[in-house]
Amino acid sequence: CTLVVAKVVAEKQSEGHIFSVSDLYYVISNVCWESKLGFPFLGYSAFCFSHYLTRMSSITGIDIFSEVRKYRSSSDAVKADNYAVLISVEESIMKKKGIKRESITPVNYFFAIMTLLNQERRNIAVYDTFLLSFILVALFAQTVLPSVSTTVKRSKSTDTIKVLLQLSEIHKKSLEGSAIRSLITSLTMILSSLETTKRDWSEENVVKAFALLLGYCVHDSGKIRHHVQDELLKLFEIHHEAHFPETTQQVVTYLSKLNESFAKDNSKAISYFLALIRKVCQYLDSSFDESLLKLLLQVNRSEFLRLDPSAQDDYIDTNCLKPIELIVTHSSSLDLSIIRQTFDQLVESPVDSSATVSDLAAYVHTLTTTTHRLIEEKDTNVEHSVITLWKCFITLMKSEKPEISTEIAPLLATFMTSLKPALCKWSEDTVKALLEQSKSLLVKPQKSQVLNACLVMSAVIQACGPAKPEQLTEMAQEIMRTYDRFKG
Repeated sequence: CTLVVAKVVAEKQSEGHIFSVSDLYYVISNVCWESKLGFPFLGYSAFCFSHYLTRMSSITGIDIFSEVRKYRSSSDAVKADNYAVLISVEESIMKKKGIKRESITPVNYFFAIMTLLNQERRNIAVYDTFLLSFILVALFAQTVLPSVSTTVKRSKSTDTIKVLLQLSEIHKKSLEGSAIRSLITSLTMILSSLETTKRDWSEENVVKAFALLLGYCVHDSGKIRHHVQDELLKLFEIHHEAHFPETTQQVVTYLSKLNESFAKDNSKAISYFLALIRKVCQYLDSSFDESLLKLLLQVNRSEFLRLDPSAQDDYIDTNCLKPIELIVTHSSSLDLSIIRQTFDQLVESPVDSSATVSDLAAYVHTLTTTTHRLIEEKDTNVEHSVITLWKCFITLMKSEKPEISTEIAPLLATFMTSLKPALCKWSEDTVKALLEQSKSLLVKPQKSQVLNACLVMSAVIQACGPAKPEQLTEMAQEIMRTYDRFKG
């Protein structure tokens, strides 16, 4: 009995129904009564309850277009048009179904709007084709699709995707921001309703629809890019739960094609697409971790960026480095050789000192994460790697820009403290090299860098002290001398 009630309630809630106590009393009492007649009769209870809810929608239901109805007398032309089109849609439903306005369900709206979008000659003749189409799409995306069940969306997915693709192609030169965002939402919600099977996602229009969404990720408009990223994030969360790799494969392929044609005229497109990867990276299928990591490394060391740093967007490195960090941290399938390659390449081609503070912080995070992974995997060359890395970090700390040392000093202090267990096992030469490099922070520092230098030195002493206690007194004295020079 409980399963029957739960099933019907869930289906009706997904269609936008709000339940009253009398609704639930009706179904529970009927299901319990009919259960005495045997299990086969429970289906009849569900059927009765479903029709009861439809009949009672004027009393207990929810008007999904209540907000649009407020536009009846609006002086805003767009809002007024939305209201007029809604009324026309409702009149067509009432005429066809022979029902009152208050009895119209979200499913009725779904099929009516689909019919209008599919017609070559629209019934609402006062509007031009473009305006009418995208008022309908806006109503469809913002109100109808969230109010109908996955089953309803899936049942008409083929027709819906086909119609939306046709609209985007016919009006692609006329599409503006709000229309594109409505189109993106509609396509993503329909795609999210599909079963996660290779057969469904290999269908021609499904492939085209997903490619269209990926294309919007490199659109010139920031609003459109952010919107499609947010919508695709929801889709990838679903596919991550289902362990479905097809969409991840298409993302990797798209980035690969962008990278193959890397040139001045598409550097922004790569930056924009990396922003999507950064956002959805944790939900991409892990079977592509290695191929995606190699691709990100290629993008990061692109000859174009190395030869012309001025052409680099402020955030390309951050967007590229963050996914690298996530993959190295969480992927259990990476071979030690690819982790080593990641470390070596990042150290060989570091972020330029003219990069933004956020870029440098991402660079430090990525390298420290990769170093910890090398330690975990017992890389035989990790001690030498840490010495090389620390030298690179000390160089960044001594930058003429005080905001850089302020940003990365806490990161370096945390990293050095985390190395303490390993340093106790490493060679005396490794510890000595790290101490010597660190001392350079106290050689003629700028006043604004002193406290940051002391923060890092404190962590170095805590980490290296147990291994080299004889040097602690000398270093402590040097720190105090430096502090005394600047304390005023």
